[in-house]
Amino acid sequence: MHVRRLSVILGAACVPFLVSLAVQAQAPVKIKFHCKVPGYSSGSGWVRIENGGPGGGRVVRNGNDMVTDRVARTEKFRVSIDDPSFTKKCKCQFTLEARVSSKNRKVFQGELTIPFQREFDIPDDPNFDNVLVEVFDPIAPNGVVARRVPIGTRPK
Repeated sequence: MHVRRLSVILGAACVPFLVSLAVQAQAPVKIKFHCKVPGYSSGSGWVRIENGGPGGGRVVRNGNDMVTDRVARTEKFRVSIDDPSFTKKCKCQFTLEARVSSKNRKVFQGELTIPFQREFDIPDDPNFDNVLVEVFDPIAPNGVVARRVPIGTRPK
């Protein structure tokens, strides 16, 4: 059994209560990437980044979503971290240790409240390449969920 300590906000008569619970988790957290690509602003305007996507930086339709395999320099980038076991069923929050680093520097290290979402502007500087997002989740294989941010160019 895998257990995480969660903080659940319960509202009663407009007064929120914070309750700490031990809850069984069924799956490790998921890291998702999206980017804003000029010319693809339909729907939410965010294009999902998939490893092994269409290739070459192209943007293609996959069902109702637009998908690409990378974020280009100077584009807006969004990272989302959530737990499929809880976020759809209840308003649960918990903290996990996380680290974001690039090939030449550490961008962030500390605790994140899950679910987490933040937007960044990808700089034109190649020193920001090879960004790795790691979330240290005790129920993940080897205790870590990691995903590399693919940064590259788009076809003209």
